Amino acid sequence: MSEPARYPFPSHASFYKRGHVRTKVVSILIIIVALVSLQWRSAEGSERPIAILVGADIAPYQSAAKGAREALSGHRTLTYLLDESPDRMLHTMEKVSLVSPRAVIAIGSQAILALKANPIDAPVVFCLVIDHEDGLEVPQSWGISMHPLPREAYDRIRQVFPRSRIAIPYNPERTGALVEALVAHFRDTSIQLVPMIIRKPSEIAPVLRTMRSQFDALWLLPDGSFIDSLSARAIIEYSIDERLPILGFSEALTKNGAVLSVAGNYEDMGRQAAETARRVISGERPLRIQPPRQLDTFINVRVARILNLPVGGTFLAFADRIYPTDPDLRMP
Repeated sequence: MSEPARYPFPSHASFYKRGHVRTKVVSILIIIVALVSLQWRSAEGSERPIAILVGADIAPYQSAAKGAREALSGHRTLTYLLDESPDRMLHTMEKVSLVSPRAVIAIGSQAILALKANPIDAPVVFCLVIDHEDGLEVPQSWGISMHPLPREAYDRIRQVFPRSRIAIPYNPERTGALVEALVAHFRDTSIQLVPMIIRKPSEIAPVLRTMRSQFDALWLLPDGSFIDSLSARAIIEYSIDERLPILGFSEALTKNGAVLSVAGNYEDMGRQAAETARRVISGERPLRIQPPRQLDTFINVRVARILNLPVGGTFLAFADRIYPTDPDLRMP
């Protein structure tokens, strides 16, 4: 019996089978290429962000946030504004946690409170926080101090009070080391610092009354154990009644009655915090607390004139901002 003829082409069934397999292979390859491309694009656009946590919608904090974003221009950042409502704060902190940030820039004391209540597994760098000890209680934390270096503070204060006895209320557990450094630096100058221990707001009035004869001016440091909006207002009112100049630590205090305030530049402190975060991410371990590298000086001319302080060119030359901003309101 003769063999069936062999054809140079496969049968229809075989051809269909091979073509079907070939089609499936091509389809799978297309899917793999698409998935790889999608994954590459996703990875490119989903770099773990650096979170900027802003404690309140106020000008100093927003300035610091602006500085932080500028310093992180080459990095992906997400900015979160905290709300005073506990529920909304919790919701915000959940959103921060979900993005798994590489680092958190915490701006303001409220941001530190939120991080203590809702820890984030990432390095934290804070600024514009009154109580540094609170900030350092957050795991993996670093901070930009609100306190100028003693020599820089002296250079500005002596322009206004060249020969004075200046009282410094402080809580030894909070700002003891700072006051010791200030007293040591001022010791050989014409300005005498008079430390006075105050641990809570209720102690302010009796201590001031007891020690009033020992000082000619009052220097307020950022100390959250007894300085808040109410106690600051009471101290300013006391200073006007006593004709007692106040040195403050913020632009807001100067607006509201302090003669002079020396403070870190808000925008640069945000920039400094961001640069510190970048160093930490890269594996460095900088100083836990760094002094502000750029200072601003604020002067209230109206209060100075009310207190009969000399207001001249030298007095005003080193001011970054003068209050009241309207020249017509600068006369008492």
